[in-house]
Amino acid sequence: MVSSRKSVLWLATAGVALGYFALGRVSLLLAIPPGYATAVWPPAGLALAAILLGGGRLWAGVWLGSFGVNVATSFDGSTAAAAAASLLVAVAIASGAAIQAVVGARLVRRRSTGELTLATDAEVIRFLLHGGLLACLCSPCIGVGALWLAGLVHEEQVLYSWVTWWVGDAIGAFTVAPLVLMWGARPLDLWRQRRASVGVPLVAALVVVVAAFVYGAAAELSAIRSDFERRSEAMVAAIDREFADAAADLLSVAAFFQASDEVTAAEFATFVGHLLRGRPGLRSLSWVPEVVADELPAFIARARRDVPRFLVWEEPHGMPVAADGRPRVHPVLFIAPIDGNEAALGFDIGSEPIRAAAIERARAGGQLAATAPLRLVQATDERPGLLLLQPVVLPGGARGMVNGVLRHEDLLRPAVTGIDPAELRLAVRDQDADRSVFAFGTGGEVGRAEFAVSLPLHAGGRTFVLDISASRLFVERRRPLQSWAVLVGGVLFAGLLGMVLLVVTGRTAVVEARVRARTADLRDANDKLALAVAQHQCSESMLRSSQDELEAAQQQARLGSWKLDLERGVGTWSTQMFRMFGLPAEAGAPPFARFLTSLHPDDRDLCRDTARRVAETGVAAAHDLRTDPASGPMRVFAATVQREIDPVTGVARLTGTLQEVTAQRHAEAAVRTSLREKEVLLQEIHHRVKNNLQVVTSLLSLQAAQIAVPEVAQQLRQSQHRVRTMALIHETLYRSGDLARIDLSVHLRDLSAHLLRAHEIDRDRVRIDLDVAAVTLELARAVPFGLLINELLTNALRHAFPAPRTGRVAIVLLAGPDDHCEVSVVDDGIGMPSAAAPGSRSLGLQLVQTLTRQLGGELRQERGNPTGTVFRLRFLLRQHETVA
Repeated sequence: MVSSRKSVLWLATAGVALGYFALGRVSLLLAIPPGYATAVWPPAGLALAAILLGGGRLWAGVWLGSFGVNVATSFDGSTAAAAAASLLVAVAIASGAAIQAVVGARLVRRRSTGELTLATDAEVIRFLLHGGLLACLCSPCIGVGALWLAGLVHEEQVLYSWVTWWVGDAIGAFTVAPLVLMWGARPLDLWRQRRASVGVPLVAALVVVVAAFVYGAAAELSAIRSDFERRSEAMVAAIDREFADAAADLLSVAAFFQASDEVTAAEFATFVGHLLRGRPGLRSLSWVPEVVADELPAFIARARRDVPRFLVWEEPHGMPVAADGRPRVHPVLFIAPIDGNEAALGFDIGSEPIRAAAIERARAGGQLAATAPLRLVQATDERPGLLLLQPVVLPGGARGMVNGVLRHEDLLRPAVTGIDPAELRLAVRDQDADRSVFAFGTGGEVGRAEFAVSLPLHAGGRTFVLDISASRLFVERRRPLQSWAVLVGGVLFAGLLGMVLLVVTGRTAVVEARVRARTADLRDANDKLALAVAQHQCSESMLRSSQDELEAAQQQARLGSWKLDLERGVGTWSTQMFRMFGLPAEAGAPPFARFLTSLHPDDRDLCRDTARRVAETGVAAAHDLRTDPASGPMRVFAATVQREIDPVTGVARLTGTLQEVTAQRHAEAAVRTSLREKEVLLQEIHHRVKNNLQVVTSLLSLQAAQIAVPEVAQQLRQSQHRVRTMALIHETLYRSGDLARIDLSVHLRDLSAHLLRAHEIDRDRVRIDLDVAAVTLELARAVPFGLLINELLTNALRHAFPAPRTGRVAIVLLAGPDDHCEVSVVDDGIGMPSAAAPGSRSLGLQLVQTLTRQLGGELRQERGNPTGTVFRLRFLLRQHETVA
């Protein structure tokens, strides 16, 4: 039996998934581009009806069907990232569809007391509101949000797509869901009768509306495509004009040279300057004479009259060298504007293959020639440029070239002026070199273009191709929406017609359902009344039992409770309160003023002020109270006070507790006294250790002064500094309030000042800068840490700054969030020789390695920038250690 039910569930889930997928694929024909949201989405009605009929267990069928529709429609497998994004979007949309169907079914069923008849005005309105308008908020919110995050919907499309999605799902829900319910909803007789009276008119109306929409949408899309093609042709014409204007300018310069006996640099700059001011597309114009090898020295001598360091050069391997070895050279002699283009002067454009090929074409044809895209020698970036070369034959027979420099973005500027880059994408390709040169805009990228054209551009004997593509945003902004309005209005009318027919055909069923519902309501009311009476009796019994248990618990804990009515001034005490103060319970709680007289004179004002403050502010308070020693041994009570508002009468009252804590307070006082004694003892120990270490330091200093061997004396002084470092740690602990841990920021400041004095280093010559986080370490780890920093800092002070060199040593201590600590000692001195690397056998660096292992850390040595040495120590702070 269980296996049979599982088989039915699997078959039902598969049927829902296939039905959703098939109906979704057909419904996408109604989508207005870009097609992510349609004005009518019938699968939403199928999903809602499936959950209403088969229950929430069929959500998987809705999810699978929606996932399949979206993968089949918009999967992008061009790259791994695009494929992953497509799948994630499909998962999100499918999840939104499944959630929407389940939520819609629950909202519709929530107000239904029996079978879903859709026979009354109220039931139909609830179905439209809950199953359509409210539930259909789920899928658009999740789906449009996923599309926006994935970059598939522009931010300007978000609101429109969301509204379209919501309207489409809502209309699909209340038009298609009733059609599906006619084949499985109960009562079967009522829904079977509606197949002809409701289903046939509804289907006929939907067919007419869809036909009108398809025709209108096709006409709108054709008009938008025509507008795109006109815009594309206008862009190509604008770019052609830019090429023609640039070619005319080069001819003007060529005529200027042919009409002049000799042109100077100043005359060239003046003439070309007028041309460039009217041609923003031209970056520069230059004069490139043709010089044979025998005349090259004389040519360079003449050029150096204007440019003293003029040189004819080339870049065979990316480095400029003097041009040599060719029978003819083509150096840049004049260039305007000169600012920013100085680097091009003297460059032999014939030394580079792309430019040389264009020169040969210009010489052979005697007309303008364009180069393939190339890198400009004077450019500061890697964006390619384009050279236009106009051959010139001077009156004496000499030859040369007028060279014009263009950037493709300058050529595109007139065409893209006023264009939103999110709508259109323009890309220039060199057809001869089969190479993409420049692109503008993000609209219409690969896999997302709605329209695309490729138009040729001819310039200087070369053919460029302008690829223009339009994005979905281009289509969205130009769509007139008449077809959308026709579809929405027509389907909405059909849906409302169906709902009216449902109401008309279900009047009798409504009356019968109401009779059954009223009978069931009366029966439920009687059952609930009997249950309420039984629960009330049980509650009274439990209340009496709870009061007895509370009294016993308070007596055992020596805890009393009390209440004070602020409006009447009447208080109540628990039985334990009377026991603690030795008063009879029969007399009732004493007035508040009389209660104060039983307290210690110093605590009466505190108790009175606390009660007044809690009554005014409502903020609970807690404090200790002592009894009057004149009435017997003084006892201590822990008191709490809070304000309550009676939920029925709204009257404010104070409530609180008193618990005797005399023994606890005596014990706490004894513990505090003992702790203070131990702290004084630890301070004395640290003080004595520090003094003893200072004695050892003094002895080492005396011994070093008596030894005639400098190396031995120096080693004794280093040992003296190490002992002094340990003494500083104990001195820091002695001065601090925490006797178990040392503040590294304080210790490093004291240590750096001590080493500057000990090495007799002028602070104006070598400075120590500290950038230290507030990190604390226990004594056992602070000693190796201090010794390690002592060695690194001593090494920097002794060796990094030989006189009279000045410099700086920086100590940086960082505490990371991963419970690691990193300290860096950085100097800008002369740097360590390779022999002094961390693997060296010197005592100081061996000690550094040993101390690093004791800390369980890692030490790295790096070269400073630009000079000096950097030591970086990284070690883990233990779990019981804290970073302030």
